[in-house]
Order: sequence, then structure tokens, then C-alpha cells
Amino acid sequence: MQHSDKPVALMAKAPLERILPFSQVVRHATGDIVCSLEQLTEFAFLVLSGKCQETLNPPNESPRVLKTFERGEPIQNGVLGEPEADQIAIIAAEDSTVLRIRHSDLEGLGVDSSLNTTTVTGSGIPVSECLSSRENSANGRLLTLAFLSTNPPSEAIGESLAHAIHNETGESVALVCLTASNAGSPNGEREPNVTLGQHGWQQNIFKGGNGFNVVHIGVPVESITDGDIDELTSMLRRRFPWVLMACAAPELPSGLVMDFITRSDKSFLLLQRTPDDKLRHELLMRYLRSRFNGHVHDRIKTVLCLGDGEMVGDFDEQVEEAGTPIHTYLHGSPISSAAFQKDIRRMARDITGRLVGLALASGGAKGFAHIGVLQVLEENGIEVDIVAGSSMGAYVGSIWAHGASGAEMERLAHEMEGRWAIWSLIDPAFPPRRGFLRGVAVKHRLMRTIGESHFGDLVRPMRVVATNLETLERVVFTRGTVADAVHASIAVPGICVPVHVGDDTLADGGIVDPLPVDVLLEAGARRIIAVNTIPTPERIRQSMTKQRARARENRPRRRERSNKIMPFDKHLNYFARGNILEILMRSFLGVQTRMAETSSLRANVVLCPEIEDNRWVDFRNPDKYIRAGRSIALKHLDEIKSLVNENGVSHEVEQSKEPMVAVG
Repeated sequence: MQHSDKPVALMAKAPLERILPFSQVVRHATGDIVCSLEQLTEFAFLVLSGKCQETLNPPNESPRVLKTFERGEPIQNGVLGEPEADQIAIIAAEDSTVLRIRHSDLEGLGVDSSLNTTTVTGSGIPVSECLSSRENSANGRLLTLAFLSTNPPSEAIGESLAHAIHNETGESVALVCLTASNAGSPNGEREPNVTLGQHGWQQNIFKGGNGFNVVHIGVPVESITDGDIDELTSMLRRRFPWVLMACAAPELPSGLVMDFITRSDKSFLLLQRTPDDKLRHELLMRYLRSRFNGHVHDRIKTVLCLGDGEMVGDFDEQVEEAGTPIHTYLHGSPISSAAFQKDIRRMARDITGRLVGLALASGGAKGFAHIGVLQVLEENGIEVDIVAGSSMGAYVGSIWAHGASGAEMERLAHEMEGRWAIWSLIDPAFPPRRGFLRGVAVKHRLMRTIGESHFGDLVRPMRVVATNLETLERVVFTRGTVADAVHASIAVPGICVPVHVGDDTLADGGIVDPLPVDVLLEAGARRIIAVNTIPTPERIRQSMTKQRARARENRPRRRERSNKIMPFDKHLNYFARGNILEILMRSFLGVQTRMAETSSLRANVVLCPEIEDNRWVDFRNPDKYIRAGRSIALKHLDEIKSLVNENGVSHEVEQSKEPMVAVG
């Protein structure tokens, strides 16, 4: 299998203008496989920018670097034919651009020393010009959908995703359904339109199509070559801005599936909640880590497909134990489920960089303002793709993510208006060594609405933020039971007993991230609305001045005399102004204010409800906070609509004909 080094040497000395018409220029992200040793027998490779490495990837061992190729150096290897050659690959050590040309084409150029050639690094043609001359004609995004079982309707899911991407971008999308074939005999249910590698196959694909084009391609698994795959993917990238390659992994050789995954900008592994799919996923991810030198999290995403009414249970936790978290969920049937259509639109927005996120701040009773904001979003048909919340923001956000409407959430808030309602949330810890309240009563109240739902069961993706008290790190919950996560997120230090989850001791998420904008950015959201209910010192000062003026005007003299004689509020109510718990909370608030202002700078639209009362425990008066949330959302409604409809793509669903609530 040893190849001659002469063509490689010629490539390093030939002028780029001679080579480019016969070559292909490809960008590789860090960790991408540039080529295998087998491909070096057919092609010559030259590093135009970045750095590549030859790595040995033995089973159950860490990869080892054998050789490094810098800018301007041809990629060569001297161990072809050795027993470990199948464990060797050329990897992009950093973002790199590589030129590839067949040995036969390079030799046919007839390059010799009399041409007065220069090296590539000294060529008069800039690399940027090289890229614009070749790569811009093949700049489409290639996505692979690998179905780990034959049960999910791969074509129906692929068509739904293709439609959604087209609707989001207005650009043309190609859906390629791959089926195995031997000697032209298809192994799938539908006859392929063409068979890859057959004469003239390029002219027989893609005729028409409703914003997207679909073709079934038979793959002759016994005779397919890397050159055939490269020709197919390059042609598709040149013709379409978006290309989806759908393949049922059990019906195709695993090596072939890997070939498409390694050539893709991003790949999705779709599995069902079955032991067989879990095992396939674990084995596939183990192999991909070795192929990608460990760089798989950004490029390979796991999608869990759930049937109508199917709950995720602890399956998400089992999958994550294998080292790869579930990225998104598809609920219900692609034929009839409204939940599936929402999920697939969300997946398309994630792929195209249009994901809309909503960050809900901590703030105690002031968090009721989140309800008013959510009502305005619903009334105007503005769909949010993902929610993140800390403390009270996590509590409110989890109920909305579970599927409750803004009107239902207002009804739940009004249940706290009774004189003794707040006492239903008081569950004293005895002795109060680590906190005065256990917080279990609040968790049980939440469970009256959302039950024991896991994150994968929610109508909208949700992120809940807590704090690891031992390491002071931010903890972001994306799996497990939602109520347990919220219980940790609302455990205000000094007031509530910290919550134990596994080996970790957790407390209020507002300690480290009171307004979790960064959490949304890390989850892929690029259009972020932040609701900041944490008042600034200036607003607190104005509020206190107004409150004191009203108190002097309206305080009954009889009550004033009784408070002087028997000051029950001062001595018995630990939450009263000036008492220990209120002092703790105000100290906590002072730290949060700066952090929330910093987080707000990274959001696209920031809503700061104008709340005069700065007390965090005023749960008996939800209406004034809900009104403040509605008011600020209506004030910035045009700005919000402009954000979510950027580039002329509407993310609005059908609007309500009547307002959902009327707050007096």
C-alpha cells in the first residue's frame, strides 16, 4: 500500500494556480479527521493554514501524536502496511484548511524545476484567494441524521426538519435518504432514485420540491470508495445551502456512517428509549471519541425520540453516564403530534442559530413579575425555545416550561393572597443549625402542578441554576427530576437548609448566577430576552423614599401606639425589616445586583420591571408584581418582536384573539 512521495513533493513546489483547478480545499475544525492512511494512497494533502497531526489511536488508550504538519507542509506517512496502520489518522490539531488532489492529477500536471516555481508558503497567491476560488462554491452546511434503530420514521423526521430549516432561513434544503444496495438492488423499502458510483448518477437527482429537495440514494456497500463519498458531499454543498444526510445506522455498515459523520459540520444521533438503542449509542460514541480525538461534544448531538405520552424516566441520566448528555427531545409522532412539530421547529432554530432564550432572574416575591412577562409573550404569539431560571425564576420558569399558561400561573399566584397562605410554605428545621426552613413544603407545592416530571418531559427545554456550596461552582440542571432541581435553586443560604443531590451540597442559584444569560448562550441561544427583577441601589433608594412618605401619611395612630407598646412585628417576625433574615436577604441582594447588571449586558433585550417595593417576602400581593411585568413587556413589545423575527423570519405562533388575563 506504500505510495510514491514524488507527487507530494511536486505539490509542495507547484504554483497554486496550477493545482487549484484539479483540487479541493476543505476547512477542518479542531479535532476533525482530515484523512485516513488509506486515503493517502489515492490523494495528496497540503496544509494551507493551521496545523494537523498524525495520531495513533489504540483501543482503550489515549491518542498519541506521531507527527505534526505545519502550514505549507504536505501530509506524508511512512508506516503504511504496519499492523497498527488502521489505528492511525490525520487529525486537525487546530482549525485548519487543507488542499487535496489526486496523485494521478498531480503527476499529470508535469511540474518540473524549469517552471521557476515557488513553495506554497512563498506563492504570490494568498490563501484567502485560494479559498474564495474553490471553497465558496462548496460552502453549504452538511448535517448527518443517524437513526440508531429502524423504528423512528427517518424520512418523515428528515422531511419535517428540512421544511423547518427552509421556513426559518428561506434557503433551499436537500434531504438525502441513504439506503444500502448490492449490485444496484436496494435493501430498503423504497427504490433509490440513483445508485452512488454508477455512471451518470450526478444528473439524476433533485427534481423540484416545495422549498426542499429529497432523493433516495442507494449505496453499494461493497464497492463504495472515499472518492465517491467526497464527490457526493462536495456536489451537494455546492448546490444547496443546507444538506441533510439521513441514514438508518442498523441498515448501513458502521464505517460508512462514520464516513458521513466525519465529513459533516454537525451530526445528530437519534435514539429511542430502548436498551438496544442505548447500547448502540454507547458503542458509537466510544468509537467517535477515538476518531475525533475526544472532540465530539460540539459536533455530535444526541436526540431522544419519545412516543406519544412516553415519559423519559431516568433514561436521560443513563445516557449521560456514558459521557454524552441528551441535547434535545422529539415528543410524539411526526405525522400528527403538535408537540413534535414544536420540537422540530426548535431543533431547526438551534441548527440555524436562531434559538430564542428567556432568562428569569431570582428575586423572591418580585419574581411574580415573570408571570406578567410570560402573559404578554403568549398573548402576542411569541414562542420561546428555551428557558433558564435561578431561584424564584427557576420556580416560575419550571411551571411555564411544564405547560401552564400565564392565566393558570396567575391563578396559582393568587392562592398566596390569604392571610395565612404563606404559613403553608413554612416547614421549620429543628434544630435550626443549617437553616431555619427545610424548603420541602415549597417543593411539594411545586409538585402539585408539575408532579415528578423530568426535564425531558417538559413542553419547553428548561435550565435550572443552583450553587455548589463546597466548590462555589455554578450547577446547571438539565436532567433528572425538575422539582428536586428547583428545591436546590431556591434554598436561600442562612434561611433554608442546603439540599443534597448525590455527593453535592447545593444552595440558591442566585449566589453565583442570579440572571442566567450565560446558561442560555452555552445552550445555543443567540436571541436572548432577560427579565431582571433585582433592583439597582438607585431604584431601592427611590422606593424607600416613597414608602416612608406614604407610611407617614397613612399610618393609623392607634396602630402606631400599639406597636410602641407591644412591638410584635419587630420582635417575633424574623422577616420584618431590620431583623436577622431580612438582613441576610438584603446582604445577598447587594451581591446579586452587580452580577445581574453584568449578565444583562449579554442579553439582546432586558426587561426591568418597575417595582417600588423592594422586599423579597411580599408573597401576599402578587398582582402588583404581575402588573409590573406586563407593563415592562408591553413597553418593549416591538423590540421583542423585532428580535425574534430578525432576518424576516417569524417565530410567532397564532395570536390569542382576546387577552388571556385582565389585571386590575
